[in-house]
Amino acid sequence: MTRHYIPTKIKVGHQKVKVKFYQSLKTDKQSLLGIQSTARQEIGVALTCPNEVSGVSEPVSRSMQEAVFIHETLHYVDQIYGGARLTEAQVLALSHGLYQVLTESGMWVEEEK
Repeated sequence: MTRHYIPTKIKVGHQKVKVKFYQSLKTDKQSLLGIQSTARQEIGVALTCPNEVSGVSEPVSRSMQEAVFIHETLHYVDQIYGGARLTEAQVLALSHGLYQVLTESGMWVEEEK
């Protein structure tokens, strides 16, 4: 399986954004796979997430981590450049499409071994 490089920092507009991996991400109401904050200049990706049926925490696959990184990056870009006008459905569609194009066309750099 090809592993793609997820950077630990990126630049979006004028902001230097840290990319952090968390054992888990939660709000008061739900578990999350990713989160972004322009105030903290951060994108977070979860390494584990509770199984919806059993509630037991399970590892998030590497391909899902990659997709979450793209998804949260699009939210961040929308915050900086678009005034947060994209809906969650639009970000979801764009992130799935962009992930597919990047991975299947070989445009995303593979992780060093």
